[in-house]
Amino acid sequence: AILGCLLVNQQFALAPYLWLAMVITGGSWAVMIPAKLTEGHLEDHTPLRCGMMVAGAVLGLWAWGLADTLVLQFAVSPDDSVLPAETFTADVLGMTTDANIVQQFQQGAVPLPLSVATAYFAFLFVLLRWWRLAEYARPVRVSLWSVLVCAGTGYLLTWVWWFPQPLGAVLAASMAFAVQLASPWMPPSRRLALAETGA
Repeated sequence: AILGCLLVNQQFALAPYLWLAMVITGGSWAVMIPAKLTEGHLEDHTPLRCGMMVAGAVLGLWAWGLADTLVLQFAVSPDDSVLPAETFTADVLGMTTDANIVQQFQQGAVPLPLSVATAYFAFLFVLLRWWRLAEYARPVRVSLWSVLVCAGTGYLLTWVWWFPQPLGAVLAASMAFAVQLASPWMPPSRRLALAETGA
């Protein structure tokens, strides 16, 4: 969360740090709890994806509530970012973005609207197989490749449903790292030893 705060704000500030820490923690639990409850019990991943979408929407509601409570505004650079009115949902589906967000975007700082937060996290959670990051038998304890994939998806998703960047990529990468680090893991050597003993 400290590193994410520095990446997003270029300087440390307590309110953004608290927000990031709480959203990353909430997101990590939102991944690990369903993953551990269903590990080895579900062959079809469709119910798990639906559950992850709901968990993502709840996380978005949590993120919005925290940001609103802390009266946070997130820095954006109009030169480097996707404009809120240039997303797939705006161009193709005709879903208009709040005019206030477009105006504040041009000024370089935006609040986190409820619709933006809930939809972004719901899409983020349904697109990726987050439960794979928490599997007991995953190949490595922490895969940096998985962290990069989550960060890239978090960034590219803003082309579909707008979200302040690099904030979205930082959140996705941080949650991916935290989930892997916190989830129990059995090394391949241990699995091989158990297989050889017939356990």
